[in-house]
Amino acid sequence: MEFFEDIQGHSEIKLLALEKFVIPYIRKVFYDKHNKNNGRIILFDGFAGPGEYKAGDKGSPLRCLEAAIVAYLQYKEKKSKDSNEKKMKLSLYFCEKNKDNYLLLCNKVEQRIGEPSLVKEKYKVFEKFQKGIEVVVLNHNFSICFKRLTSKRKDDWKKDPCFSFIDPFGYKDISLNEVIEFAKIGKTDIILNMIYEHLNRFLTVENNALNNTHKIFLGASDEEFKELQTKVKHLNGYERNEIITEFYKEKLIKQGLKVTKMKIKKDNKVKMILFYIGKNKEGLSLFKEIILEIETILEKKGGNCLFIKKEELLKQSIKNFLLESYCGIVKYEKILEEIKNHEVYPESLFKKVLRELNNANEVEIFDKNNKRTFRNLKETKIKFKRGKNE
Repeated sequence: MEFFEDIQGHSEIKLLALEKFVIPYIRKVFYDKHNKNNGRIILFDGFAGPGEYKAGDKGSPLRCLEAAIVAYLQYKEKKSKDSNEKKMKLSLYFCEKNKDNYLLLCNKVEQRIGEPSLVKEKYKVFEKFQKGIEVVVLNHNFSICFKRLTSKRKDDWKKDPCFSFIDPFGYKDISLNEVIEFAKIGKTDIILNMIYEHLNRFLTVENNALNNTHKIFLGASDEEFKELQTKVKHLNGYERNEIITEFYKEKLIKQGLKVTKMKIKKDNKVKMILFYIGKNKEGLSLFKEIILEIETILEKKGGNCLFIKKEELLKQSIKNFLLESYCGIVKYEKILEEIKNHEVYPESLFKKVLRELNNANEVEIFDKNNKRTFRNLKETKIKFKRGKNE
């Protein structure tokens, strides 16, 4: 229980990222015009804990639940219109292996949505809004829950979009191969917390049990792991971080997955890294916007957790990318697609940069009638006045 006694600043950043992701994620997936008949969305929290920290701050499962309630009420109140007129159903699965934490979490869920409709030895089921929201709290370890959910999704729930929050206390139950298998089923989005501080500290320790745990977590062969240990052994903190996280990221990208990451620091040291993992460019795009928003907030507060003037650095990088990558006349949608799939660039900053280039007369934007415009960019074409690398 000690882990949940008090929430620290870097942990709050992690939970804030989760909170900001869930409601927009539900909206994007459910109201997608291409999603014609699938109204059910699965939300999975693999290391749920008791639901609250000692001081009363909400943990990840309660933030997911409250976000789901808000999204469902907005659906019922028709704040957003679904062109396919589907019925929304949100199924939340919270996994917690500690019996005391499990019972506390069940109590917190009951306070919010009422008594369980089904009670079994290892799980309880709660329902709200005539089963519009279903919450299943499970008293199992992550490995059991994750393998069962993977199997169920492969066999029966392949068409149900799924968001998974994986925020472990250690690495023992986490296998990169299993994460990849899960991520490749249907429409899947994952936020995974790499507790980098611990990984970095123990990566080069010669201990067979510890090394095996790290190999499984990183998806590394014996040879790859030995090479990784040798590479990082005498490097400074920044270089070690880049090599370790790039190794992990490349394993995912080679499987056709989209990946981006956010470093979370305390006292200018990386404590944890949140990875977005999925096949969904909209999920990737959303998480990039959340990274930008959180880092901007921290900068304005004078926090030392992240980078300085991130927005300006990104804008300059996007500008350079556009001017070096394109020449002549290019469809706006083509460039937007590349930005959405880019590991780092947020769509909102791309539009700001485009406006600045337009105002500086470095590009001209034309509508389908060949009139200059900056409205309704969807059907526009962009004329770059300089050639590539000019």
